[in-house]
Amino acid sequence: TISESGSYFLEVYDLAGNSRWFQFIIERVAPDINGVTPGQLSNTSVTPTSTATDIETVSLTKDGVVVAGYALGQVIKDSGTYVLVVTDQAGNATTVQFTIESNAPVVNGVTDGQFTNTSVTPTSPDTDIETVSLTRDGVAAAGYMMGQTISDSGAYVLVVTNHGGHTTIVHFTIGDRAAPIILNTMYNAGLEVPDGHWFNDRIRLNSP
Repeated sequence: TISESGSYFLEVYDLAGNSRWFQFIIERVAPDINGVTPGQLSNTSVTPTSTATDIETVSLTKDGVVVAGYALGQVIKDSGTYVLVVTDQAGNATTVQFTIESNAPVVNGVTDGQFTNTSVTPTSPDTDIETVSLTRDGVAAAGYMMGQTISDSGAYVLVVTNHGGHTTIVHFTIGDRAAPIILNTMYNAGLEVPDGHWFNDRIRLNSP
């Protein structure tokens, strides 16, 4: 039995001394793939290559959809989950699954530089969020998670980072949400101006 990989020449003789040559190849080693590793998460492009010289087929899918015409050595840069399958002429195959995350997280519900006097609820449609941090007036808001409503007055910084290492930073301010208290100080002391009342005199309004 011949089982080791290699290129073989076999010469067979019959009883009359006649011979015949046979050439065959045994390939039991799957193709190598360089430039990307199984399970890799990358925030930059990758360029898969192989040193194998007997590659028969190469297939690549992105998020389950076939990437038509892909060949080894071509750069892959778009965000997505990929499966690369390289098969040699003997039918041996190597499969590599990897993910490229080249986009910063999307943050909805609040915009950078926003000033509001109402509560906000930051959310994100992304499913690969790694960390979320929130500070209010420079102090960390421990345990904050996306989807939680923020209502207290203050200057906030929200930092959202995905598994690919990309970060979105949102600065926003929630102003004083309490209605002002107006004190009527009359030049004509002792007089009061009821709400909605017309008064023909000078007044000074103070808000503490």
